[in-house]
Amino acid sequence: MHRADRGPGRVATGVISVPLAHRGLASTGSPIPAAENTLEAFSRSAAAGYGCELDVRLAADGVPVVVHDAAIVASDGSRTRIDRMTVEELERLGVPTLRAVLQTLSDRPVIVELKQPRVRVGRLESAVLAVLDADARGRADLAVASFNPWTLAWFARNAPDLLRALTVGRVATRTVLSAAVVRWVRPDVLSVSVDIVGRRRVRTLRRRRPVLCWTVRDAQDLGRVRPLVDNVIFEGTLDQRVVAA
Repeated sequence: MHRADRGPGRVATGVISVPLAHRGLASTGSPIPAAENTLEAFSRSAAAGYGCELDVRLAADGVPVVVHDAAIVASDGSRTRIDRMTVEELERLGVPTLRAVLQTLSDRPVIVELKQPRVRVGRLESAVLAVLDADARGRADLAVASFNPWTLAWFARNAPDLLRALTVGRVATRTVLSAAVVRWVRPDVLSVSVDIVGRRRVRTLRRRRPVLCWTVRDAQDLGRVRPLVDNVIFEGTLDQRVVAA
């Protein structure tokens, strides 16, 4: 497959064009409940005109699935790790594959966050790249993201044309946003938590790349961060006209 290289200094317009629903547009109300990171939540998000941010892990059979937590907790309190369950088992519990979600969001911006806790990376990244090559070829409105700099460095080497978003929270902020790490992973986008968005280092890095802010949960959050960022990852019932303003 050929993916056109957008080259250095590219602008991630696709993922800053519309607000991004955090793990889809979840709802516990009527008429149709939709838990986060489900096909129902992503369908609701697409219908409302939003993009999405979603989380990816590997099932036991090596297929990327969309789920945040590392384990499923049963009603009796027992825990089963995602990487010990097959796709068939997970789909019965409502956990979709990355391929199915990308098909649902075929015309909406997407950030695929890889939940990779390891330094020795490659297996999850290769599986995700294979799905992107098959189902999201040529998309300028899609980015891969991770808290893990080694994951982004892997994509910088193996798929340099894909947009890369470095996800940053309160933990190890100085290290992750250091000049050395930024030069190494070369992120096209920064995705920073709502509580660090005002830091000087974030403002400095924004001069050369867009900054997204997660997770905006109410109008107060939105009003505080909107002047400091290029887009938001939100959840809840914020009015679309307010989020997009």
